[in-house]
Amino acid sequence: MRYGKGEARDWAKKNLRGVAGCVAPTVKSDYSGLNEAAIRHDVRLEKKFGNAGILIVGETGTSRAEMREFIDIAVDEAGSELITILQASEPT
Repeated sequence: MRYGKGEARDWAKKNLRGVAGCVAPTVKSDYSGLNEAAIRHDVRLEKKFGNAGILIVGETGTSRAEMREFIDIAVDEAGSELITILQASEPT
């Protein structure tokens, strides 16, 4: 975590600059699971385009396990080069 409790707004005002592209999970052509290579490719394109970060889009019909896998892949590929922003939502 880059900021502590109660510090998020100040951190964001100081650090969130530029454009954050949206990255949605890509699935394999047979729908058997996530396409990790495609997700990593999409994140690398965001770096190539010079974006400051990525929005990890959560409202895409993935299961909880798939969403967790998607987050892990996107954050890993983003590394320290992109700020990752999670759009989180649950049915409740």
